[in-house]
Amino acid sequence: MIRLPIICSEGIGDSLLVLGRVPIRSLGHLGIRFNVFYQATNKDHPAKKILKPLIEETRFLRFKDREPSKLEKRLFGKMMSLSQRLKKVHTLPLVRQKSASGISHEDTNRKKKILIHTHLDGHHGWKGATAKIWKIENWISVIQSLYVSGYQISILEWDKEARDRIFRECPFVSDLSDRGLLGICREMREFVCVVSVDSWVKYVAAWSQTPQVILVPDLRNGYVPGFEKIEPRRIASWWFHGLLENPIVHVIGLEKIEGSYQYTLARLDDLQPAVLVGEIIKCME
Repeated sequence: MIRLPIICSEGIGDSLLVLGRVPIRSLGHLGIRFNVFYQATNKDHPAKKILKPLIEETRFLRFKDREPSKLEKRLFGKMMSLSQRLKKVHTLPLVRQKSASGISHEDTNRKKKILIHTHLDGHHGWKGATAKIWKIENWISVIQSLYVSGYQISILEWDKEARDRIFRECPFVSDLSDRGLLGICREMREFVCVVSVDSWVKYVAAWSQTPQVILVPDLRNGYVPGFEKIEPRRIASWWFHGLLENPIVHVIGLEKIEGSYQYTLARLDDLQPAVLVGEIIKCME
């Protein structure tokens, strides 16, 4: 049996991006299997522990708790070069399991369910990375507007203070933050729209073909060290591989202008809640 390598690394988003670039389901049905490795510059990075249950519940994958060989690294590099030309996000073939809530993908309630990743914890809990943090008052305004319009709202938020405030002001909101990555992936199809600030959830939504709205501020300002020199075309070709060409993916802040991708949202504070609400409604039409 042929086993190809998949090498995940660093954060959850980086790893999910890689998994989505490989046609695991199609090749798996042809008899090919995959060894999945995890590498990170920070050996204590929590992503490995979070990713392992997802990998173990995905068909045709086997997690290998060792360093990939030089040959495996070279082969994986060639796989990534080929996938870069295809510009496609491949659905992860999760082992089937009925939702614990008993709600099916076709349930009528799905038409009214929206998932919002508010991202108020910054970057892995580092609030110094202010580029991705929109004011909590803005998120609350968006949530309340959607609720008044008849939508059910669930959130993903790992900052306890921010989460508690959202629950106080929006007691109708449900929380998916404690479901784990595998649980979130399995429940994604219950939503009619996913909203995020350029995060790993965009890949999960793409796997389930769920319409989504993604906010992308200029990451050269107030994000993490080293991003000052990363141009938007690099973000578009790598982080948004296979997404920008998808008509159900609506992006605010990263647009193709005169043949080249450019940032069009200097700061999240420049975005008004009403504009985001309008884009979410349009995304679901």
